Amino acid sequence: MRHVSYNKTSVLNERKMSTKNIREQERQENRDKRLQLILEVGKRLFADRGLAMVNMKEVAKEAQISRATLYRYFPSKEDLAFAIERHFFRDVLLPEYREQIAKASGNGYQKVEFHLRLIIASFYRYPDYYKFTGAFDHYFNYRQKPDELAEAMKLIFNKDFDEDPLVGFLREGIADGSIEPRLDPYLTAKTIDQTLLSLCQRVAARKEELALELEIKDSELMIENLVSLLLNGIRSN
Repeated sequence: MRHVSYNKTSVLNERKMSTKNIREQERQENRDKRLQLILEVGKRLFADRGLAMVNMKEVAKEAQISRATLYRYFPSKEDLAFAIERHFFRDVLLPEYREQIAKASGNGYQKVEFHLRLIIASFYRYPDYYKFTGAFDHYFNYRQKPDELAEAMKLIFNKDFDEDPLVGFLREGIADGSIEPRLDPYLTAKTIDQTLLSLCQRVAARKEELALELEIKDSELMIENLVSLLLNGIRSN
């Protein structure tokens, strides 16, 4: 019968390490959950009332945590706002966009349309985030120098693709004859995206008021109409 060596001290140490790892994992999970809660609460308060009208005390109270705990995550309201902006574009929109844009097919024009439909779909899924981005832009445009704000935003919108997919689709459409050849692909892509984003922000912030003010059935129809106008504008004759 083989003799098996049994080191009691070694086994106890392994158990202690295992317990320590489990506890550390639980603490990390709790930190992650608290972070997500802070981001969600901040997004909701900032979107509903604007960044200028909300302070960190209110965020902490709504998240049911102490201000000391909140400040351990974010030193200031501005830091929190940038974290929410980054979370939306990099952790929410980008993964979904990457997965879906890979399915784009057809000629260049059809791929541009597919891209725009993805943006509309994201608006319908996340209207509160679009409302927040509008409040974010309004707040920081008056509180940071243009070059400083541009550099800060580049950290959020860093290079995710070898080429902006929309720019590539426009180039492809010009090459295959489905898109107006005189267009500048880069300038056109940025104009399309910024125009659509701006209208999504405005509708998200003032959906009911716009419908009443402009006497239209549903202000969200303006987004669909804008996409149709943009597509008609780039289509090759």
